[in-house]
Amino acid sequence: MITKLSAIKNKKLFLPVVFAVLLLLTWSGYWLVAANVMKNKAYQQADLLQKRGYDVSFSDLEVSGWPYRFVLTTSNLQITMAKEATPASTEALGLATSLLRVHAMAWSLSHLIIEVPQPVRVVTPQGEELVYSAQLTRSSLVFADGGLARLSLEMKEPGLQTIAGETVLSASSMEAHLRSGTDKDSRMVFALARAPVWPEMPIKPLDKFKLQAEVFSWSSLRERGLQALRAPDGRLKINQALIASGKSSAEITGSVQVDASGYLSGPVKVQFVYPADFLAALNTDNITDEARNTVLAISLLIGGVRETELSFKLRKGGLYMGPMRVGASVQVLQ
Repeated sequence: MITKLSAIKNKKLFLPVVFAVLLLLTWSGYWLVAANVMKNKAYQQADLLQKRGYDVSFSDLEVSGWPYRFVLTTSNLQITMAKEATPASTEALGLATSLLRVHAMAWSLSHLIIEVPQPVRVVTPQGEELVYSAQLTRSSLVFADGGLARLSLEMKEPGLQTIAGETVLSASSMEAHLRSGTDKDSRMVFALARAPVWPEMPIKPLDKFKLQAEVFSWSSLRERGLQALRAPDGRLKINQALIASGKSSAEITGSVQVDASGYLSGPVKVQFVYPADFLAALNTDNITDEARNTVLAISLLIGGVRETELSFKLRKGGLYMGPMRVGASVQVLQ
C-alpha cells in the first residue's frame, strides 16, 4: 500500500516536470525557427537593396536574446549606392556603422526596435562625407496588414559633423512620429527638436521647433514625391508649426498644396507671441530683398503688441495679406 502511494506521489511530481520540459523544448524550437526567419528577413532586405542599386556588406549577422526576445546584431554594416547607379546629377550615397541592433519581443515580431549605438558615416548625394553620432538613437516600427503602421524615432544629443569636425547640425533632443491619419490614405506627422543649432539658422537662439501635420494622398506621395501635392486631393494640413525663442514664438496653421508652377498655395495663419522680439532675432543676412522687406512690413504692422494673429494666402508664387502682396511663396518643384 505504501509503495503504491509513493508511486502515485512520484507520478504527480514527474508529470509537471515532463510538462515543463516539453514546454521548454517547444518554446526553444519556436525561438530557433523565429530567429532563423528574422535572419532570413535581414538577408532579403539586403538583396532588395542590392536590386535597387546599392552595395550592401557586413562582417557578421547573429541573433541572440533567448528566451524572451530576439536581438539581431549586425557588425560593420555598409550600404553604398555606386555612382554609376545614381542619376547624373548626384554622386555616391550611403552609410556605414560598426554596430546596428534590431530588437523584437518573442511574442510580437511585428514590432521592431532599431538601435544604432555607434557613430554612423553618411555619404550625401553630393558626395560629401558626414559623421552622425548621438547619446541615443532608437527607432520603433510597427507593421500591420503587410505595411508600416507606425514609426517613431528618438535621438538624444544628436550631432552631424563633417569629416573635418565642423558641426552641420546638433540638438539637445529630436523625435519624430508617423501615425495613421483621419482618412484611409493620410498620415499624421509629428516632429520635435529642442535647442537645434546649425550654421545658417534663421533665428537665434532657437529653443524649440515643433510640427504637427497631416499628409493626404500618402500613397501617391511615396511614389511621386511632392508631385502628389499637385493633385486635387493632395495637401498638407498644418495643425501646428511652432518656432519658439525665449518668451517669443510664431505658430503657423493652415493647409497648403503645390500649384501648377511648383509654388506652395493655400491659406495660412501665423500667431505671434512677443512678435517684436521674435522678428528682431531673425537672421536676414541670407534672405532675398523681398523677404527682408516682408519682415520689415510685418514688424511695422504689428508694432509693440504682446500677441497677435495674421492671416495670409499663398497664391501665384506670392504671399498675400488680402489683396496686397507682401512677399514670395516657396517654390518646391520646378
